[in-house]
Amino acid sequence: MNKHLQQYIKYCEEFYNNSFMILLDRDLIARFVGNEYLKVGNKTRESIIGKQVHQTAPVPPENIEPSFKAFNKAITENKIVPVLIANLLHKTTDMIQIFGAHIYPVTEPGTNFVIALRFEFYKVKLELFFQALINNVNKIKDNGLPHNDDFLTKREHQIAFLLFYCKDYVEIAQIISIFNNSVVTEKTVRNIVSRYLYPKFMVSNKENLIAKLQQCGYDSKMPNSLLTNRFIDLSS
Repeated sequence: MNKHLQQYIKYCEEFYNNSFMILLDRDLIARFVGNEYLKVGNKTRESIIGKQVHQTAPVPPENIEPSFKAFNKAITENKIVPVLIANLLHKTTDMIQIFGAHIYPVTEPGTNFVIALRFEFYKVKLELFFQALINNVNKIKDNGLPHNDDFLTKREHQIAFLLFYCKDYVEIAQIISIFNNSVVTEKTVRNIVSRYLYPKFMVSNKENLIAKLQQCGYDSKMPNSLLTNRFIDLSS
């Protein structure tokens, strides 16, 4: 092992012990892991150290190729790569947990040669993830999961949930278009809200609708149709 990498591992053991971080060598083998990473993943150090990064936790097949590209970019271009990660296995209760991360290249002292990658994570609000999808994704393949609400249709459920996580009807229309592989307009969203959601929840305006939806738990009941595996390179 590179002597500079050995020194950096000792540095991490002193200053990153309680971090939400994993240190990878150039071959993407885990050489150090922080306690918070172990806690979130419910892992032990023995199950991670010495293994290739995609063997340390379940990774959906569609996330592997883009993650390899992001790691390679950090190594070959010696640049910090910010990413967002959605993984259906991160789902807690009725919500999917979204993680942001920065891939930091660690260079040999006095050179630009990358000897390791410091992969640091943080939790991301769902609304930020949806905004990232709008900026980076054209369409998302249906995950095949069954509709998970008996009172609302699939489209109504999507809108009811997104009212809490999108800033306006335009964003809601954009997200629905991405997940349904068809163009949905702001006007369509407005019509569904006024013609179907208002009567179903016995309200006459958006403010009262949101209050009623929250009472019924729709702010935390994520539609299965909006669940996705996604690895987004935010530097692209």
